[in-house]
Amino acid sequence: MGIAAQFSKHLHREIDAHAAWLPIANNFAIGDYGLVSDGVFNRMGNISEFGVNATGTGTNTVQFDFKSEGTNVVSLVGDAQVSALPAEPIDAKLKVEFSKKDAYLAKAAKASVTEIPNLAQVAAQLAKAKGWKRKYRVVWTTVTAEDALIVTSRAANASFELSGKADVLKQFGLGGASAGVSIASENDVGLSIVGETGVVGLKLFKLKLWGDEAKMLGPGDEAEIEEDEGDELEDDV
Repeated sequence: MGIAAQFSKHLHREIDAHAAWLPIANNFAIGDYGLVSDGVFNRMGNISEFGVNATGTGTNTVQFDFKSEGTNVVSLVGDAQVSALPAEPIDAKLKVEFSKKDAYLAKAAKASVTEIPNLAQVAAQLAKAKGWKRKYRVVWTTVTAEDALIVTSRAANASFELSGKADVLKQFGLGGASAGVSIASENDVGLSIVGETGVVGLKLFKLKLWGDEAKMLGPGDEAEIEEDEGDELEDDV
């Protein structure tokens, strides 16, 4: 299982959503449709192409703060490790240590949720749309992270350091603003996103095998082959 699929499974446990991969650096939107491969949604287009329009409404916020097993965050003032950074404008660092390959740390100041409020109506319209295939997955919810910190490892013992003033890093470590924070070093790091805003999570649905109702999908559902779906799902790789 690749890091994108692992990240997606963790995100599903935390906020019940697929990962929007790559996180932040994407253009996913409400109403996008496509297929899922290795736990990752691959966009093909938007349902507006089939004459069905969908708009999203902001609903609530969710906590976006998690890390994989073997990931550790260390606070440093000078060369000394401290249990917590002081709220003072002195030079300091936050070091992320990964003991495993394909590990990750992800957190944000805030994560906002936008979803289709009239999902039943949208599903009914898709069921009647010429050319629509029931194997298509549709984005009905997006989760957008603000001032996000997302780091992944390419190898065991990878590390990543942020530098800045202790009072600023203290807030950033809690998911605060990133102004005045910079990358001090990277070792065997894959993805590194510091203080950016964008889509990190997607909730998907598909039409049920019969009728015009929507079926909500989590990463676990993508491993299942519905008994009566037949050859239609063979393309969903």
